[in-house]
Amino acid sequence: HILSRLKRYNDATWQQEASARVDHAHMMRDRIMPDRIHNFAHNNEWLTRNLSQAGRVRRALAMAKNMIELPRLPNVKPDGTWSFPSRSSHSYGRRHLYAILTGYELWNEIIKLKDTHYLLPGKSTAEKAKYWRLLACAYINTDRPEEGKTLLAKMGSLLNSQREGKTKAGATAEAKAKKEKKKTRDIKKAKSDAERPYSTAISTLERGLAEARMYLALKTKNLEEAKAQYSKVRDFRSERKALLQLKFGNQDEAIKLAASAVKSATEQARPLAAQAYIFHRANKPDEANTAMKHLRRIAPELDLDVEWFRRLNPLAKALNLPPDWRLAQ
Repeated sequence: HILSRLKRYNDATWQQEASARVDHAHMMRDRIMPDRIHNFAHNNEWLTRNLSQAGRVRRALAMAKNMIELPRLPNVKPDGTWSFPSRSSHSYGRRHLYAILTGYELWNEIIKLKDTHYLLPGKSTAEKAKYWRLLACAYINTDRPEEGKTLLAKMGSLLNSQREGKTKAGATAEAKAKKEKKKTRDIKKAKSDAERPYSTAISTLERGLAEARMYLALKTKNLEEAKAQYSKVRDFRSERKALLQLKFGNQDEAIKLAASAVKSATEQARPLAAQAYIFHRANKPDEANTAMKHLRRIAPELDLDVEWFRRLNPLAKALNLPPDWRLAQ
């Protein structure tokens, strides 16, 4: 807690690994399942988060996948129905895996994992929408646009059916409430409650279609169409927005968004790397050098082979840094 509050994420991971080792010894000695130990899942999801914040992407991915692999302990109701807790290792692992893959734009890794239990969605429409969005963007960004377009067609069809379902469910609930002579506010509530299950999937599909179409437009250098689709996405992190604005040719906006990302995610490797790259591309050597120094100081073990950091190699060369430009911890 202390090291995380001090934004010393790489140092925090050492303590979190030590905590995990204590729990592992406890499990082996007393034959206890992982999620039966208080805070085991939370400690390890926090470790995964801190690894990502420190730029240790490969370790973060390994941790997220390991959490998905662990035995799942369902909550069982007296009637025999069951569900998995939202704070279980498996739930945390899935959440972080998606966050790392999208945040670092690991398109090749997504393709590699697409048919595995790590990524394959559950039965809900919202999960399917999230998965298709991830996969469509990965296809387009790995030069497989036709496969991406096939998924776009499926997403469009699913979106239409979800919109129809939402309208029908809302109308049915509204008519029933009116027939029962309920108050106006209760009628509105009944309608919104009936529509809610469809809303998450609709939002995910709308944003996913826009993101994928934006990448398609960027591939064909159609910047106006790319910008139009970009405006519909609405859930990009600031550092990703900054890099996209750079692609659109809006250097000032890219610099502004990168600064916002660094400010809101203090001492984190991903926004700092984006800022250093943008400054270098914008021919601002002093600012690029400052951002690079900051990144090297806070992320001594970041993964140089991940594209998010590998794109900084030209800047490192311009600063006369060695091929392995990380600072010793």
